[in-house]
Amino acid sequence: MFLLLVLVLDTLFPLAYVTLFAGLIYRFRATEGTWWLAYIPPVAGLCDLLLENVQITAMLVQYPDIGAVQVAWASAFTTVKWWIGPIYQILGVGLLLLAAGRAAFARIRSGGES
Repeated sequence: MFLLLVLVLDTLFPLAYVTLFAGLIYRFRATEGTWWLAYIPPVAGLCDLLLENVQITAMLVQYPDIGAVQVAWASAFTTVKWWIGPIYQILGVGLLLLAAGRAAFARIRSGGES
């Protein structure tokens, strides 16, 4: 039961945050040429979903017979995920704030008319 719960939650959560941040980055990109930045969240999601979570699930199934190599792989994928995560999170939120600032500035310049 615990393994099933872990698998479901570890699948839904990465899909949710990957979709949110990829959408933010794509929708609020600064120029047309930066659309490719929206691929950063799916790379992190792949590291999380397909690589790290598979290793963790395998360790749960094999417990207490877990090899050092498997632990090293799971740790490496976790590290990659945690290095990439702040990059796309800051990028997504930064682009959203930039777009909001531009919209507010444009509204002020037009005299507050809708």
